[in-house]
Amino acid sequence: MQLTGLNRLEINPTELCNRTCSFCPRSIPELYPNRNLHMSLDTANLLKDQLNDSNYKGWIGIIGRGEPFLHKNIYSLVSVFKDFKVEIISNGDRIREGKVNLDRLIQSGLDKLILDCYDGDEQYKETEILLKPYTSKLEVIIRNRPDTGEEDIRDKLGMSNRAGFFSKVEPISRPCFLPMYKGFVDWNGDVLLCCNDWLKLEKSYGNIHETHFKDLWKSSRYNNIRKDLLKGDRYKHKACAGCDTDGCKTGQKEADLWSNYLV
Repeated sequence: MQLTGLNRLEINPTELCNRTCSFCPRSIPELYPNRNLHMSLDTANLLKDQLNDSNYKGWIGIIGRGEPFLHKNIYSLVSVFKDFKVEIISNGDRIREGKVNLDRLIQSGLDKLILDCYDGDEQYKETEILLKPYTSKLEVIIRNRPDTGEEDIRDKLGMSNRAGFFSKVEPISRPCFLPMYKGFVDWNGDVLLCCNDWLKLEKSYGNIHETHFKDLWKSSRYNNIRKDLLKGDRYKHKACAGCDTDGCKTGQKEADLWSNYLV
Protein backbone atom coordinates (compact mmCIF):
# COMPACT_ATOMS: atom_id res chain seq x y z
CA MET A 1 0.00 0.00 0.00
CA GLN A 2 1.74 3.16 -1.20
CA LEU A 3 -0.54 5.60 0.65
CA THR A 4 -0.74 4.01 4.08
CA GLY A 5 -4.01 4.81 5.85
CA LEU A 6 -5.21 7.47 3.42
CA ASN A 7 -8.91 7.19 2.64
CA ARG A 8 -9.85 10.83 2.30
CA LEU A 9 -8.00 13.61 0.50
CA GLU A 10 -9.39 17.11 0.80
CA ILE A 11 -8.46 19.82 -1.67
CA ASN A 12 -8.81 23.57 -1.39
CA PRO A 13 -10.39 24.59 -4.71
CA THR A 14 -10.49 28.34 -4.14
CA GLU A 15 -9.54 31.10 -1.73
CA LEU A 16 -12.83 32.93 -2.41
CA CYS A 17 -15.97 32.81 -0.31
CA ASN A 18 -19.17 34.83 -0.55
CA ARG A 19 -19.74 34.75 3.21
CA THR A 20 -18.01 35.86 6.39
CA CYS A 21 -19.63 33.51 8.90
CA SER A 22 -18.97 34.37 12.54
CA PHE A 23 -17.53 30.92 13.28
CA CYS A 24 -15.10 31.01 10.31
CA PRO A 25 -11.64 32.59 10.08
CA ARG A 26 -12.98 34.62 7.15
CA SER A 27 -14.91 36.66 9.71
CA ILE A 28 -11.54 38.33 10.42
CA PRO A 29 -10.48 39.43 6.91
CA GLU A 30 -7.28 41.10 8.10
CA LEU A 31 -6.10 37.63 9.17
CA TYR A 32 -7.72 35.59 6.41
CA PRO A 33 -8.75 37.75 3.43
CA ASN A 34 -10.60 36.72 0.30
CA ARG A 35 -8.15 36.06 -2.53
CA ASN A 36 -8.93 35.35 -6.17
CA LEU A 37 -6.88 32.16 -6.22
CA HIS A 38 -8.09 28.82 -7.57
CA MET A 39 -6.72 25.32 -8.05
CA SER A 40 -5.81 25.05 -11.71
CA LEU A 41 -6.91 22.10 -13.80
CA ASP A 42 -3.22 21.37 -14.43
CA THR A 43 -2.64 21.00 -10.69
CA ALA A 44 -5.78 18.90 -10.33
CA ASN A 45 -4.76 16.59 -13.18
CA LEU A 46 -1.26 16.22 -11.76
CA LEU A 47 -2.71 15.24 -8.40
CA LYS A 48 -5.08 12.78 -10.07
CA ASP A 49 -2.20 11.14 -11.94
CA GLN A 50 -0.13 10.84 -8.78
CA LEU A 51 -3.05 9.30 -6.89
CA ASN A 52 -3.61 6.81 -9.70
CA ASP A 53 0.10 5.97 -9.61
CA SER A 54 -0.39 5.19 -5.93
CA ASN A 55 -3.51 3.06 -6.46
CA TYR A 56 -5.64 5.43 -4.38
CA LYS A 57 -9.33 4.43 -4.15
CA GLY A 58 -10.70 6.79 -1.53
CA TRP A 59 -12.65 10.05 -1.38
CA ILE A 60 -11.76 13.42 -2.85
CA GLY A 61 -13.33 16.18 -0.78
CA ILE A 62 -13.67 19.45 -2.71
CA ILE A 63 -14.02 21.54 0.40
CA GLY A 64 -11.02 23.57 1.45
CA ARG A 65 -11.28 27.07 2.83
CA GLY A 66 -13.50 28.78 0.29
CA GLU A 67 -16.84 28.21 -1.41
CA PRO A 68 -16.32 25.45 -4.01
CA PHE A 69 -18.95 26.83 -6.39
CA LEU A 70 -16.93 30.01 -6.77
CA HIS A 71 -14.29 27.99 -8.60
CA LYS A 72 -14.48 29.17 -12.20
CA ASN A 73 -14.21 25.62 -13.59
CA ILE A 74 -16.04 23.61 -10.94
CA TYR A 75 -17.59 21.12 -13.39
CA SER A 76 -14.22 20.39 -14.96
CA LEU A 77 -12.60 20.13 -11.52
CA VAL A 78 -15.13 17.50 -10.45
CA SER A 79 -14.64 15.66 -13.74
CA VAL A 80 -10.88 15.43 -13.18
CA PHE A 81 -11.51 13.31 -10.08
CA LYS A 82 -14.51 11.35 -11.37
CA ASP A 83 -12.66 8.01 -11.10
CA PHE A 84 -12.57 8.50 -7.33
CA LYS A 85 -15.46 9.17 -4.97
CA VAL A 86 -16.10 12.92 -5.09
CA GLU A 87 -17.74 15.03 -2.40
CA ILE A 88 -18.47 18.76 -2.24
CA ILE A 89 -19.33 20.70 0.91
CA SER A 90 -20.92 24.07 0.19
CA ASN A 91 -23.00 26.81 1.78
CA GLY A 92 -25.47 26.21 -1.06
CA ASP A 93 -26.00 29.88 -1.89
CA ARG A 94 -25.17 29.58 -5.57
CA ILE A 95 -27.39 26.51 -5.88
CA ARG A 96 -30.31 28.39 -4.35
CA GLU A 97 -29.57 31.31 -6.68
CA GLY A 98 -29.83 28.99 -9.68
CA LYS A 99 -26.18 29.47 -10.65
CA VAL A 100 -25.23 25.78 -10.41
CA ASN A 101 -26.45 23.16 -12.88
CA LEU A 102 -26.90 20.14 -10.64
CA ASP A 103 -27.53 17.74 -13.51
CA ARG A 104 -24.25 18.79 -15.12
CA LEU A 105 -22.53 18.44 -11.78
CA ILE A 106 -23.78 14.87 -11.41
CA GLN A 107 -22.77 14.05 -14.98
CA SER A 108 -19.30 15.42 -14.18
CA GLY A 109 -18.91 12.74 -11.52
CA LEU A 110 -20.15 14.11 -8.19
CA ASP A 111 -21.11 11.37 -5.71
CA LYS A 112 -21.99 13.32 -2.59
CA LEU A 113 -23.19 16.86 -1.87
CA ILE A 114 -23.30 18.35 1.63
CA LEU A 115 -25.02 21.71 2.00
CA ASP A 116 -24.80 23.81 5.16
CA CYS A 117 -27.71 26.18 5.76
CA TYR A 118 -26.57 29.13 7.87
CA ASP A 119 -29.70 31.32 7.72
CA GLY A 120 -32.16 29.26 9.74
CA ASP A 121 -35.16 26.97 9.35
CA GLU A 122 -36.74 28.65 6.34
CA GLN A 123 -33.58 28.36 4.28
CA TYR A 124 -33.16 24.75 5.42
CA LYS A 125 -36.69 23.83 4.28
CA GLU A 126 -36.22 25.67 0.98
CA THR A 127 -33.01 23.73 0.35
CA GLU A 128 -34.67 20.41 1.18
CA ILE A 129 -37.39 21.06 -1.40
CA LEU A 130 -34.87 22.22 -4.01
CA LEU A 131 -32.64 19.15 -3.64
CA LYS A 132 -35.33 16.49 -3.27
CA PRO A 133 -35.45 15.66 -7.04
CA TYR A 134 -31.73 14.86 -6.96
CA THR A 135 -31.62 12.52 -3.97
CA SER A 136 -32.04 9.48 -6.20
CA LYS A 137 -29.03 10.54 -8.30
CA LEU A 138 -26.45 11.30 -5.62
CA GLU A 139 -26.05 11.30 -1.86
CA VAL A 140 -27.38 14.57 -0.45
CA ILE A 141 -26.92 15.77 3.13
CA ILE A 142 -28.44 19.08 4.23
CA ARG A 143 -27.36 20.47 7.60
CA ASN A 144 -29.26 23.16 9.48
CA ARG A 145 -26.49 25.19 11.11
CA PRO A 146 -27.84 28.71 11.78
CA ASP A 147 -25.13 31.31 12.28
CA THR A 148 -26.50 33.22 15.25
CA GLY A 149 -23.27 35.09 15.84
CA GLU A 150 -23.25 34.05 19.50
CA GLU A 151 -19.91 33.82 21.23
CA ASP A 152 -20.24 30.06 21.71
CA ILE A 153 -21.53 29.36 18.19
CA ARG A 154 -18.65 27.03 17.32
CA ASP A 155 -19.36 24.88 20.36
CA LYS A 156 -23.07 24.76 19.53
CA LEU A 157 -22.37 23.70 15.96
CA GLY A 158 -19.66 21.22 16.96
CA MET A 159 -16.87 23.10 15.19
CA SER A 160 -13.22 23.32 16.17
CA ASN A 161 -11.29 26.46 17.03
CA ARG A 162 -9.38 26.00 13.75
CA ALA A 163 -6.11 24.97 15.37
CA GLY A 164 -6.20 27.90 17.77
CA PHE A 165 -7.21 30.54 15.20
CA PHE A 166 -9.94 31.55 17.61
CA SER A 167 -9.78 30.74 21.32
CA LYS A 168 -6.55 29.17 22.51
CA VAL A 169 -6.66 26.07 24.67
CA GLU A 170 -4.08 24.32 26.78
CA PRO A 171 -2.52 21.46 24.81
CA ILE A 172 -4.80 18.43 24.93
CA SER A 173 -3.05 15.22 25.94
CA ARG A 174 -4.99 13.11 23.52
CA PRO A 175 -3.97 11.44 20.25
CA CYS A 176 -5.17 12.90 16.97
CA PHE A 177 -5.80 10.48 14.12
CA LEU A 178 -6.57 13.01 11.38
CA PRO A 179 -3.13 12.86 9.66
CA MET A 180 -3.35 9.06 9.68
CA TYR A 181 -6.24 8.89 7.22
CA LYS A 182 -6.90 12.37 5.86
CA GLY A 183 -4.71 14.50 3.60
CA PHE A 184 -5.02 18.13 2.55
CA VAL A 185 -3.78 19.74 -0.68
CA ASP A 186 -3.93 23.51 -1.04
CA TRP A 187 -5.02 25.32 -4.21
CA ASN A 188 -1.40 25.62 -5.44
CA GLY A 189 -0.42 22.00 -4.79
CA ASP A 190 1.10 22.44 -1.34
CA VAL A 191 0.54 19.43 0.93
CA LEU A 192 -0.52 20.68 4.36
CA LEU A 193 -0.96 18.94 7.69
CA CYS A 194 -4.61 19.52 8.34
CA CYS A 195 -7.76 21.27 7.21
CA ASN A 196 -7.98 22.94 10.65
CA ASP A 197 -4.65 24.76 10.34
CA TRP A 198 -5.93 27.90 8.63
CA LEU A 199 -2.92 29.99 9.66
CA LYS A 200 -0.54 27.34 8.28
CA LEU A 201 1.34 27.17 11.55
CA GLU A 202 2.73 23.86 10.33
CA LYS A 203 4.83 24.53 7.26
CA SER A 204 3.93 22.76 4.02
CA TYR A 205 5.44 19.30 3.58
CA GLY A 206 6.16 20.11 -0.05
CA ASN A 207 4.42 20.69 -3.34
CA ILE A 208 3.14 18.06 -5.77
CA HIS A 209 4.66 20.02 -8.68
CA GLU A 210 8.08 19.27 -7.22
CA THR A 211 7.63 15.97 -5.33
CA HIS A 212 5.24 13.05 -5.90
CA PHE A 213 2.35 13.06 -3.45
CA LYS A 214 3.12 9.54 -2.20
CA ASP A 215 6.61 10.68 -1.19
CA LEU A 216 5.20 13.67 0.66
CA TRP A 217 2.57 11.53 2.40
CA LYS A 218 5.32 9.28 3.80
CA SER A 219 8.01 11.91 4.30
CA SER A 220 10.08 11.78 7.48
CA ARG A 221 8.73 15.13 8.68
CA TYR A 222 5.13 14.02 8.18
CA ASN A 223 5.89 10.73 9.96
CA ASN A 224 7.54 12.50 12.90
CA ILE A 225 4.39 14.49 13.62
CA ARG A 226 2.33 11.30 13.25
CA LYS A 227 4.49 9.64 15.93
CA ASP A 228 3.90 12.55 18.27
CA LEU A 229 0.16 12.68 17.63
CA LEU A 230 -0.22 8.94 18.16
CA LYS A 231 1.33 9.46 21.60
CA GLY A 232 -0.88 12.46 22.31
CA ASP A 233 2.05 14.91 22.28
CA ARG A 234 0.19 17.77 20.62
CA TYR A 235 2.22 20.35 22.53
CA LYS A 236 5.25 19.72 20.30
CA HIS A 237 3.65 21.32 17.24
CA LYS A 238 2.25 24.84 16.90
CA ALA A 239 -0.79 23.86 14.85
CA CYS A 240 -1.73 21.11 17.29
CA ALA A 241 -0.85 22.71 20.62
CA GLY A 242 -3.79 25.10 20.60
CA CYS A 243 -6.25 22.89 18.71
CA ASP A 244 -9.39 21.62 20.44
CA THR A 245 -10.32 19.00 17.81
CA ASP A 246 -11.12 15.66 19.43
CA GLY A 247 -9.14 13.81 16.78
CA CYS A 248 -10.14 10.31 17.88
CA LYS A 249 -13.74 10.04 16.73
CA THR A 250 -12.68 8.18 13.60
CA GLY A 251 -9.46 6.74 12.31
CA GLN A 252 -8.59 4.07 14.87
CA LYS A 253 -7.98 1.47 12.17
CA GLU A 254 -5.65 3.79 10.25
CA ALA A 255 -3.91 4.79 13.49
CA ASP A 256 -3.19 1.12 14.14
CA LEU A 257 -1.74 0.81 10.64
CA TRP A 258 0.60 3.74 11.24
CA SER A 259 1.56 2.48 14.70
CA ASN A 260 2.83 -0.71 13.09
CA TYR A 261 4.40 1.10 10.14
CA LEU A 262 6.30 3.60 12.29
CA VAL A 263 7.83 1.04 14.64
